[in-house]
Amino acid sequence: MTRVGLGRFDSIVVMSERMRAEVRSYTRHDRVVVIPDGVDLDLFRPMERAAAREQLGFPHDSRPWVLFPTIQSRNPIKRPELAERAVEVARRLVPDLQLRVATGTPHEAMPLLMNAASVVLMTSVHEGWPNSVKEALACNTRLLPRM
Repeated sequence: MTRVGLGRFDSIVVMSERMRAEVRSYTRHDRVVVIPDGVDLDLFRPMERAAAREQLGFPHDSRPWVLFPTIQSRNPIKRPELAERAVEVARRLVPDLQLRVATGTPHEAMPLLMNAASVVLMTSVHEGWPNSVKEALACNTRLLPRM
């Protein structure tokens, strides 16, 4: 359906030159505009875990955190139940492991949450190239790929 509809738009917005080339392989549309989906590297940058936790209100918490970065904690595409089960299994090896879900966290606090986490866990059924992965990489936080 996407391919059929491409020629019916005044403009098509994509996130990369690769995507522009792909869209142009399906249509002769001359208005394919690239608007990159960037990460603010002034906000998302590495910082000390203890300092991030202190700013979040957890100054004495040194337990390992698994961050599940989802806006909607019950979104079936993100598979929150799988994330919870994965952390339960991991607790067999790391009993004090904490699961932190980003639901309800304002975006301006996400750099702190990314830096406070030991790892970021993605269990989505499918994702493109999610901002949370790029933000975690910018903060030098470890990533656990989807399972």
